[in-house]
Amino acid sequence: MLGSSTKKILIFLAVFITIACSGIYGMYYIISKAGHKVAGYELQQQKLISELEADRSLKQFLATSGPDIEKLSSRIVSRDGTVAFLEMIEKIARDTGLIIDTESVNVAASPINIEEFETLNLVLSTRGTWSNTYRFLSILETLPYKVTITGAEINQLEEGVLSEGISVSTTPWSGSFTFNVIKYK
Repeated sequence: MLGSSTKKILIFLAVFITIACSGIYGMYYIISKAGHKVAGYELQQQKLISELEADRSLKQFLATSGPDIEKLSSRIVSRDGTVAFLEMIEKIARDTGLIIDTESVNVAASPINIEEFETLNLVLSTRGTWSNTYRFLSILETLPYKVTITGAEINQLEEGVLSEGISVSTTPWSGSFTFNVIKYK
């Protein structure tokens, strides 16, 4: 049959092949585990990259939107700007040639954001010519604030009588304007 040297060679080869297969399986197992770790690291890296890109795009958005945000903020009356806003409205009316009376000013809760904003409600009455009244209303609509005109009534007065002792050559008109503007609390 087979000689003892052939048996030794076969046993040696069987042991060698078993050790080699075990080594290959061990290497496969280690490489497989390392591959899973690498895949996990790649996912973490992709997540970090996407977060950085989101941060970068947010910073870029804020940088490019900064002037727009400032414009929006300036469309809201400041906390201590009520008197200045009212004086501005009265000056516009006088500059357009109207006599103006502030009938009421009050503050109410804002429908937008109750914690941060409130609504400044104004009722004004004016007297003057039709064109001056119309010009005032047009300017009021185009103010750089979030103005909402809730009521406007324009009536013709008796001819030649504008106010006590003041007369005009054209037919005078009276206006009553109700509007509100958003203001910071």
